[in-house]
Amino acid sequence: MNFIGFITLLVIVSALAFAIVFLLTSRKMFKYEAAKNAIKNQNWNVLLKTAKEILEKDKDNPLPYYYTALAYKKKHHFIKCYEYLKMILDKNLCNEQVPEKTLYSELALIAERIGNEADAYKYNTLLMKEGMADKEVFFRMGKHFFKEENYSQALKHFKECIKADKYFSRVYPYMGITLFNLNNYSKAVQYLKSAAADTENFPEINFYLAEIYFNQDDISNARQLYQHCIDNKINEAESYARLGDILRKQGKHEEAVNNLKQALTIGKDNDQNWLNEVKYQLGLTYSKTSRVDKAINLWQEIKSSDHTFKDIELRVNCFSYLNKFQKNSELTRVFSLNPKGFEMQCELILKKMHHDSFNFEKAGNNLVICRSRYNAGSEQFETVSFFSRGMTPVTEAEVQKLIELIREEKYYSGNFFTWYIFSEEAKKLDPPVSLELYNGEAIARVIH
Repeated sequence: MNFIGFITLLVIVSALAFAIVFLLTSRKMFKYEAAKNAIKNQNWNVLLKTAKEILEKDKDNPLPYYYTALAYKKKHHFIKCYEYLKMILDKNLCNEQVPEKTLYSELALIAERIGNEADAYKYNTLLMKEGMADKEVFFRMGKHFFKEENYSQALKHFKECIKADKYFSRVYPYMGITLFNLNNYSKAVQYLKSAAADTENFPEINFYLAEIYFNQDDISNARQLYQHCIDNKINEAESYARLGDILRKQGKHEEAVNNLKQALTIGKDNDQNWLNEVKYQLGLTYSKTSRVDKAINLWQEIKSSDHTFKDIELRVNCFSYLNKFQKNSELTRVFSLNPKGFEMQCELILKKMHHDSFNFEKAGNNLVICRSRYNAGSEQFETVSFFSRGMTPVTEAEVQKLIELIREEKYYSGNFFTWYIFSEEAKKLDPPVSLELYNGEAIARVIH
C-alpha cells in the first residue's frame, strides 16, 4: 500500500471511529434526555428503566444513581432509594450535578422515612456542620429530639426552622406540643391553634389544647374539647379521666365516677403511674359519696403497687380508722363527748395519721384548732388542723373566721393543714375527714 492509500485508510478509520463515538454519545445523551422527560412527565417506571440502562454504560456519573433513587422514592420503595443514594456517597461521585448538600439532605430524609434514626441524625448533623442547613434540616433535627422527648433541644431547632421561614406550617404542631411539654402554655396555644386545621395528621392537637385550657382554669373550653376527643376516640382514656376530675371538683360525683371508671376501662394498658392517679381520683370521688369502702379498696390497690404514691398510706390509715366509726355508729358518741374528751378523740385521729406534739386551742363554741407536727418519713411539717363538733354545717361566717386565723402566722405555716368536720350534715357531702380535702383546698385557694 502506497503512502496515499495509507493516509486514505487512516482518514476512513478515524471517520468511522468518530461516527461510532458520536453515535454512542448521542445515544447516551438521548437516554439522559429520555430520563429528564420521564421526570417531567412523572413517569417513574420509564425513569427507572432508563436510569438503569444509563447506569450500565456510565457508572462514574452520579446522575443515573440519583435518577434511579428518585424513581424508587416516587414508587415508595424507600430502602432501594436509600441504597442508590448511598452508592453516590460510597463511590465519592458528588459533583455540581448532584452536590453534597442535595445528597446529604436526601439521605437524611429517606433514612428518617425507613426508620434509620441514627443515619438521619448523622446526615442532618453533617449539613449543619458544613453550614448547609435550611428549614428542612432544622425541622428534621427538631423532630429527632422531639421523638426522644428532649424538648429543650427540639425547641432550639424548631425556632431555627421558623427563623428561616415563619410560614413553615409543618412545624406548628410540633412547636405547640413541644412548648406544651415545657409548660409554656401561653405560647403553645398560639401554635396549636394555628395547627388545629391539621387534625388529620395530628388528631391529638385538640387534646393538648384541652389540657392547656384545663391548666388555665378555662373549664368550659376544656370540657368541650375533652368531649370532642372522646367522641372522636382521641386520647380517649385521658379525656375521660380529665372530665371525671372536672366533674368531681364541680360536685357532680356520680357523673365523675362514671367517667373515671370509663377511663380505667379504656386505659387499662396505660402506665402504672397514670392508672394510680385515676384510681386516686376515683377514690376521692367515692369518699365524697359515702362509699368509703370502695375508696379504701382503690387506695389499697395503689399502695400495693407504689406505697410512696402521694399521701396514699396516710389516706388508707385515716379512712380505715374513721370508716370503723361510721360502721359502729360511734360518731354520735364522739359528738356527745365533753370538750376534753373531744380533744382526746381528735388527738387519737391525728396520731393515726402520724402526727405528734399536740397543742389544742378553742376557736368558737364548736371549733377546735390543733397545732401539731406531721411526720412524713424523714420529713416533718408544722401543721394546723381544724375540728368541728357541731351538729350543723359550718357557716360562711365560720369559714371566713378560719381564713383569718390561718392568715395569722401562729396558725398557718405554709406547709400543710387539714380541717376535719364531724357533723351529720357534713356526711351528706363527704364521709368524715374527707372534708379536709374539700374545705382545706377551698381555704388554701383563698390564701394563695
